[in-house]
Amino acid sequence: MTPSPSGFTVDRSSSPVASDIRISLDTNVPPSASAVRQGGGSTTISPHSDIHLAGLCEDNSLANPMPEWVVEGPFEKIEYTGNILEIQTSSMELEHGEQVFFSMKCTDAHGANASWTQIVTVDSAPPTFSISFQASVGTGLWNDIQPDSNTIPLPSGTVLRSVIEAYDQEGDPVRIYLESNRSGGFTRTGTDVLEITEAFYHGQSTNGPHRDPDDRHSQREPTNWFFSVDVQDSVGNNVVGNWTIVVLDDEGPVIVPEIMLSGVPVESSTRLVAGQEIQLNISGSYDRIDALDTTLWTIVFDGNYVHEMTPYSDISDPISLGEAHPGNHVIRIVSWDPSGHESVLEVPIEIEPAEGVIFSSSPTIEVSGDIGLNNPLVITASINNEGSGSGSARLCSGAICSPEGIIVPATSTGPAVSRISLAITPDSVGDLDLKLIWFQLPGGDEETIDLTGNITVRDNLPDWIPPTFVSMAIVALSYAAIRRWGDSPDQ
Repeated sequence: MTPSPSGFTVDRSSSPVASDIRISLDTNVPPSASAVRQGGGSTTISPHSDIHLAGLCEDNSLANPMPEWVVEGPFEKIEYTGNILEIQTSSMELEHGEQVFFSMKCTDAHGANASWTQIVTVDSAPPTFSISFQASVGTGLWNDIQPDSNTIPLPSGTVLRSVIEAYDQEGDPVRIYLESNRSGGFTRTGTDVLEITEAFYHGQSTNGPHRDPDDRHSQREPTNWFFSVDVQDSVGNNVVGNWTIVVLDDEGPVIVPEIMLSGVPVESSTRLVAGQEIQLNISGSYDRIDALDTTLWTIVFDGNYVHEMTPYSDISDPISLGEAHPGNHVIRIVSWDPSGHESVLEVPIEIEPAEGVIFSSSPTIEVSGDIGLNNPLVITASINNEGSGSGSARLCSGAICSPEGIIVPATSTGPAVSRISLAITPDSVGDLDLKLIWFQLPGGDEETIDLTGNITVRDNLPDWIPPTFVSMAIVALSYAAIRRWGDSPDQ
């Protein structure tokens, strides 16, 4: 069967069988008409961009009519036949608010027709938008921001919430595009309303751990992030807003301590042993913006001030904190930038005792009883052992010695104190001979600590007789004896 505008032709030779051919005819139905317009919005067009229309006439399987176009407006009428219609509105000098009428007709061979129409308005006015800013600095509370200009200063780490609402006077949807170069850049899009929440930090241009330690001490410029909003209506009219977010330096220097023993850096897992010099290195520290030489530092070790409000330029790294003694210690570090922003860091360190028995100071002596001739005394020697070893000790005066006592080992909480007591009754006046004899367990050589001179034994005179009175009494008795017997040779 071959169609034609006025009918169809049946070719019997194409059907090699003997049969009847039945053809049903019905009332003619008008064709359908549809078109698609590209360029512009649902009811608007731009005076600056061309219009592309694609029409379709559908009738039956025999033949489809050709679209017939009519375009009318503030220009010469346009008539065109064909599936595709291009209109160069950019050359028509259309004004905002003017209207253009599009009509497409589909007519079949029998004169039945259908049409598609559309009226659009010329839109050359850009949309408008409003934007609001709120900031939260780690508290969960939001504070409104009303920037006086297009610069928004924010402390590092601030979360910025922005709400953008766009409007078009023709009622068309408005597309919102937001772009920022923060941390590698990001874009956000929305229609009519867009809300974003982003945090802003110092960038790579400031001092930080991304730089080598020797490159962290210079003055730097604050980080600037751009924040751009582009609002477009459906025909391409747009308006742009730009803001600059300046990240403020509102914190003190970043304290990066390094603990050293006798010039050797130690890791956090390193066992710290007493007897070596503790040192502190702060050269890895930095301020995000300010030069490190402009910062002030206070270093306190176990309550003792090593530096107090000292400029970094006057500090020699590493800082000596003295000899390491067993126990738990705290290094307190305080630093200020030129604006007065403060940073505080406390570094606890645990020093374990060194091997062996180590006396950090001479034994201290305590006496119970009256230190007089022939008076019984109890003498106690207290020993501070800073080593991890143990030992045995006895306290002796001449040939008299105390029982053996144990020298207790120190622990990481501090030195261990051992007490050895000797009971003795002095039988002579003057400095009491006193020695501490000890040896390290197991099997150490015996060593002696001379403690003579710590106790002086006096004669037992009555407490109420002053020495001067005794001298005077002796002189008086001598004088009386001379007067009584000295002048008589017979006596």
